[in-house]
Amino acid sequence: MSAAELIASGLLEAHVLGQTSPSETALVDHMRATDSSVRAELDSIEQILEALAMANAEPAPARVRAAVLASIGHADKGHVVAMKPGTSSTGGMKWLAAASVAALVVSAIGNWMLYSRVDAMEEQLAVMQNDRTSLAQQMETQRASLEASNAQLAVVLDPHVVLVPLAGTDTTMDAAARIYWDPTTKDVYLDVLTLPQPPPGKQYQLWALAGGQPVDAGMYDSGTNAPHVQRMKTIAEAQTFAVTLEDAGGVPSPTLSALVLMGQV
Repeated sequence: MSAAELIASGLLEAHVLGQTSPSETALVDHMRATDSSVRAELDSIEQILEALAMANAEPAPARVRAAVLASIGHADKGHVVAMKPGTSSTGGMKWLAAASVAALVVSAIGNWMLYSRVDAMEEQLAVMQNDRTSLAQQMETQRASLEASNAQLAVVLDPHVVLVPLAGTDTTMDAAARIYWDPTTKDVYLDVLTLPQPPPGKQYQLWALAGGQPVDAGMYDSGTNAPHVQRMKTIAEAQTFAVTLEDAGGVPSPTLSALVLMGQV
């Protein structure tokens, strides 16, 4: 940790207040001995606390003075301690009062620092909870995608499914798709291989031809988030499948001039 990082971390204030751990105390002592900027910052913090204490110092009340003197007398087993000329008990009381104020100031600063640390920890906890929620959402999205892929793979590998290749017409020769049709369950799946993005207001529609009559087999979703293999409407019977480009939402009967794909079962 650099001197600038140590000064900005709040450890120096905590050290002066006696609130650092043994390892933190050792770090501050080492930096104080080896770095002049850390030493100057510590001296400044101590001077500020001392100035605050002295600025708010008040003589101790008489009863407090008496109690302190009595305590000193008991501690000294009754011996009287002579005072040097020029000293006064009033000065001693002022020092004790200043020490009391300093203790209050130190306590207030300590409480403020503790509150700041708790507040920072709460913010970190909130960030971790948000990250956890975001990760859970991503995992749920991946799980849904995996389930969809497995379902599509099951359709492709089902031995009962009939594969119907769809090829482009003379005007859409590059277009290609595949139909997976299960004659037992009547389920139909459309797998588009190559198909131009439809213009605004248009959508691809699948048709099944049975006995020469077209039956609407559903609309194909060409959106970027749409599944690759899409389940369409169930079809009971079909000899041909075809895809036309229609108005969005579909039409009741196919537009032959808009035919883009066709394949025989």
